[in-house]
Amino acid sequence: MPLSCAVVDLVGVRGDGLIAVELKKSLTTNRKMTWRGNRTTVLDQANRNRNFAHLSYCAVMSNPRKASIAECEACGIGVLRVTDKGVVAISAAKPGISAHAAERRIRGILEHRREGGIAGKPNEKGVGPAQDVLKEVRLYKRDHPDATWEDLFGAVPNHYSSKDSMRMAMGSAEEREIYRGVIPDMILSRANKRILESMERIKRAKADRERSRKDGLAGYLDNLTRKGHDDE
Repeated sequence: MPLSCAVVDLVGVRGDGLIAVELKKSLTTNRKMTWRGNRTTVLDQANRNRNFAHLSYCAVMSNPRKASIAECEACGIGVLRVTDKGVVAISAAKPGISAHAAERRIRGILEHRREGGIAGKPNEKGVGPAQDVLKEVRLYKRDHPDATWEDLFGAVPNHYSSKDSMRMAMGSAEEREIYRGVIPDMILSRANKRILESMERIKRAKADRERSRKDGLAGYLDNLTRKGHDDE
């Protein structure tokens, strides 16, 4: 569900109020610089959701650290842990914005949104909104090879908040393709081109080692054969 300048992973309704949930593998609260820039943490996302939702939660798979839980509690954000046995509430969210105020804000945002969007996608491997957008981006790039990400953001229907968000999401989707062994005929990300080149070098090195091993074994057997003939 789109709220503010981003997309909330999961939204529920209880009474008149909205419940927003951000889904992550772990409860990351410390910011650090990456090659993509300053990382937005799940705490930042959940805190942003408090501007529109009555209750805001982080749902994670791993067992969160006490310090991270305390930081969420200080912001009024609840923490859920998802396990094979079900969902465990580690801490409860504190009520934030009222239902009427949230409705006014959401309506104000939707008035400036263009019609359309992607929803109801199955949660299956290799299937989702990002993969659909990636296909359309590649089709557009084939016809417009000089298109920038700003051009792609404006021309290709998508659910992203900015060209940078779209670029990073497409890079991540493309990276997953590469590691699954699905190598497309068009690589959009420079970083993924380097990953692919590195994988090709590793593959060639393995082939060279295997060839060297076979050559060595063949030479060893040949020497044994020659020795046998000499003994005769």
